[in-house]
Amino acid sequence: MPGFTSEAYDVLVSTDVLEHVPDALALLARMVQAVRPGGHLLIANCFHPVIQCHLPCTFHLRYSFGSFCRELGLERLGPCEGSHATIYRRSQRIEPNWPRLRALERRSQQLFPWRQWKSNRLQNWSHRAGLLVTQPLHYPRTMLAVIRPRR
Repeated sequence: MPGFTSEAYDVLVSTDVLEHVPDALALLARMVQAVRPGGHLLIANCFHPVIQCHLPCTFHLRYSFGSFCRELGLERLGPCEGSHATIYRRSQRIEPNWPRLRALERRSQQLFPWRQWKSNRLQNWSHRAGLLVTQPLHYPRTMLAVIRPRR
């Protein structure tokens, strides 16, 4: 791991790094500690199996990365426009509680198959149910468009 100096930086940029590291949580904690309170971290991750060098042991972070950031004292400011990065601010000085963080990591890993299944199977139904509530004429109009195509 890199030799970060504690609270030495105002801004830290991490672009597509954590998905390549076996212990992404430890590196994230070191990155947070390297930034001064009030400093910013721009973090871009892709915890998906899009290329072979992405480590499957990090895929669970797709759903829980924000929780770990909060546990380490980061405040999410929002997306970095024009990229897949997120901007965080180190809002508090928190000493990592490693037993708690590792327990949360194990829980995240255990829940990952369910979250993955839910994302792939139920999300479409959730979207459809939302359309029924917010736009009740969406499906009847869609059916009419199929039955009577416009000329």
